[in-house]
Amino acid sequence: MLELDQQTATEVYATLTGHRTSLSALLDQARRSGSEPAPTWTVPVTPRTVHRLEGLRRFAWDHGTAIDFLRPNGLSPTETIFWNDFRQSCGDRRGAASGAWRLAHDLFDCIRHFRVGGSKAGALDVSIDRAVLIGVYGGEHVGDAAILGGVIQDLHERRRTERVTLFSHRPEHTRNLADSLSLPAEIEVLPYTLGRVRRELSQADGLVLAGGPLMDLPSVLVKHLTAASIAHSQGTPFLIERIGLGPFKRELSRRMARRILLLADGVSVRAAAALKDDLLAGIDARVLTDPAFDYLSTRSELSRLPDRDRAAVDSLLEGAADGPIIGINLRPIRHQWCPDGEEASKRAYQGFLERLAKGLIRLDEGSPRPARYVFFPMNPMQLGQSDLASAYDLQRLVNGKVDLRVWEADPTVDGVLYLLRRLDSVVAMRFHACIFAISQELPTLGVDYYPGMGGKVLDLFSDLRRENDAVRIDRFDLDWFVSKMRAKLEFGLDGGNSARMDS
Repeated sequence: MLELDQQTATEVYATLTGHRTSLSALLDQARRSGSEPAPTWTVPVTPRTVHRLEGLRRFAWDHGTAIDFLRPNGLSPTETIFWNDFRQSCGDRRGAASGAWRLAHDLFDCIRHFRVGGSKAGALDVSIDRAVLIGVYGGEHVGDAAILGGVIQDLHERRRTERVTLFSHRPEHTRNLADSLSLPAEIEVLPYTLGRVRRELSQADGLVLAGGPLMDLPSVLVKHLTAASIAHSQGTPFLIERIGLGPFKRELSRRMARRILLLADGVSVRAAAALKDDLLAGIDARVLTDPAFDYLSTRSELSRLPDRDRAAVDSLLEGAADGPIIGINLRPIRHQWCPDGEEASKRAYQGFLERLAKGLIRLDEGSPRPARYVFFPMNPMQLGQSDLASAYDLQRLVNGKVDLRVWEADPTVDGVLYLLRRLDSVVAMRFHACIFAISQELPTLGVDYYPGMGGKVLDLFSDLRRENDAVRIDRFDLDWFVSKMRAKLEFGLDGGNSARMDS
C-alpha cells in the first residue's frame, strides 16, 4: 500500500502535460525500483480531491495500479452526494435484484391503473395552482437543472402554479440541484414511488411531464404510464411539456411511450424533428424551445453563483487572457444506440477524439497568440457517464502540445455561465452544453453523439437554422473543425472575440 497525500492526488493533469510533479516522481521511483505494477494507492477523499477522483482512477488504470479510497473526511452534503455516486460506480451493484423486483411491482400497478386515454378540449389553458411534476429527474446534471428552472418558471407564468411536488429517482441529488436555482414557486422533492404519486395526485390540480426525453428507460416509462393513468381516472389534467422523443430500441418501450402520449391532454416537444415520429401520429403536438433557454434568459445577474465556482474559474483562467479561450465539453457515449453496432460506435468515438485532438493542435499552428482550451463538465457524475472521463482521454491525446485546462468540479448553472462569459468560443457534445453556450451568444460548434443516425444536437442546430455549425460524431472532419473555428474566432486577426465578458 502507498498512501497518496492530497497534493499528489490532485496532480493527474499536470503530470499528463509533462510537468514535474510528486505523482510523476512516484512513478519514476517505482520504475527505478522495478516494482511495477506499482503497489495499491490509497487516496484521501476530501473537498480538495473528491472531484478529481475520476482522473486519478483512470491514471491509475493506465499505470497498472490498483486504487483504494479512504473514508471521506470533511465533505459537504453536495460533495457527499457526488462521492456516493462515484463510489457506487466502483463496483457496488447490490441494488440490481431489488431494482428488478421494483420494476415488476410497478408494472403490476401500471396494469391495474391502465387507461386508453384521449384528449380533453381546453386542457391547454388549464390553471394549475398545485402541480405534480414527473420526468427523468434524479439522473440530472447541470443542464437538467436549467430545464427544471425553466419548467417551473413556465408553470408559474402560464399556469399560475405556486406549489410543485417533484418526483425524483434520486431525490437527494435533485434537491441539491434545485437548491442552486432561483425559482418562483415552492418546490418539494419526493422519491418517485407510485404510492406517493397516488397520494399527491389526489390533492393536485394537474400532472405535468416536462423536460428531458421520453426514451427507452422501461422502469421510468412504467412509472410515467401509471401516473398518467391515475390522473386520467381522477379527471386530473395531464400535460406533456417540451420533451424530447427517443431513442428507443425496445418495441415494448415505444408502446408504453405511445400510451403515455395518448393519455395527455396537451403535448409539446422541443424539436421539430420529433413531429415526424409516428409516436405522435394523430396527436396535435406543438414545438417549443427547450425549457433551459427560458431559465438561462433570466440569469443576467448570477445571484446563485457559489464562491467555490467563482474561485475555481478564476484560478482555471489565470494567465489565459492574452489569447482566445475556447471552451470544450465532451461526453462518453453509450454504444448500444448505433445502428451499425457497438464496435462501429466505439471506433467512431475514438476516431472523433483523435481528430479533435489534432484539430486543437493544428488550430495553434502559425498563430502568434495560441489558444487556451478549457474543458468544462456538464455532467461529472457517473450516472449518465462522467464528462471527466472524456476530459482525461482528450488530455492524453493532446499530450501537452496545447494549453488544455480541465475544470474538475460539479458546477452549478451560474458557475457554468460565469465560465462561459469569459470564453471566446465553444465546441460541445452535450445537448445542454450547446444550449448554455448559445444562450450566451457564443460562437458554438456542436457535435452530435449518435453515430450513424444523429439526434438531438443536430435537431437543435437545425431548429436554430445553424445546420452548418453542427456535425455528427462519425462525420467530424479535422479540416472542417479548424476552418470553422478560425472563422468564428477571426483567428489571426485579433486572436479572439472582442465581445468576451471578463467580469
